[in-house]
Amino acid sequence: MAADAPVRATLVLDRPLSAPGDTATLGVSFDIEPGWNLYWVNPGESGAPPKVSFTLPPGVIAGEIQWPRPERKVLPGDILDYIYTRRVTLIVPLKAGPNYDAALRGALEADLWWLMCDKEKCVPGEAKATLGLTSASPSPDAAERLGEASARLPVVAAPGVLSLSWEGSTLVIRSAGAESMTFFPKPETEDNPTPPKILTEGAARGDTLRLSFPAPKLGPSTRIVGNLEVHGASKLTGYFDVAAPPPPMSSSAVR
Repeated sequence: MAADAPVRATLVLDRPLSAPGDTATLGVSFDIEPGWNLYWVNPGESGAPPKVSFTLPPGVIAGEIQWPRPERKVLPGDILDYIYTRRVTLIVPLKAGPNYDAALRGALEADLWWLMCDKEKCVPGEAKATLGLTSASPSPDAAERLGEASARLPVVAAPGVLSLSWEGSTLVIRSAGAESMTFFPKPETEDNPTPPKILTEGAARGDTLRLSFPAPKLGPSTRIVGNLEVHGASKLTGYFDVAAPPPPMSSSAVR
């Protein structure tokens, strides 16, 4: 992309991979001009998430992309999207396997694609980026980007922080003391249906959030997964991974 494009991509690394067994954190970082946005792994009702494809040096193993907390945006026509503004860095764990040879000085290559949108239009963007894994020198900029992204990743809630239960075909999520909660559903699958009323039910004031589902969409393998943002006293108190147990397949669950 041109230097003056609305979105610019770069690769950052927290430490070099010097020997087998080493681990590092790679960041695929996007700088986004004001008025533009990118999309979360679940873009919502419009848009598309960034796509990242790696060519790795021999012996290097890349983990799954970790997606920082997005924003909830409602467009005209009650279209709900999950977006990133200003800057976002996707986190990718790297590991040097037993056959990794740092002497080869291999470089990681990334093919990147994204959809960037403003109020009037959406435009695709793409870039190719290369990063030497043995010679990469951690920089203050890399540390800032990776630290910012890590602070926005979901965590597993400590015991007692969240309560998830089913009332018929409604998933009830509670967090004692919360003043508001927002649910970000992971991409829809057969076993992870999107709540049809996510626009109105996905954000709630108070300590209880209810997500209703059509009974025919639920089954013994249903496992609702997503992320939950919890605020208390108008401050972010946690951003959690959520995985609900299957609903009880009783008469109350299918009414």
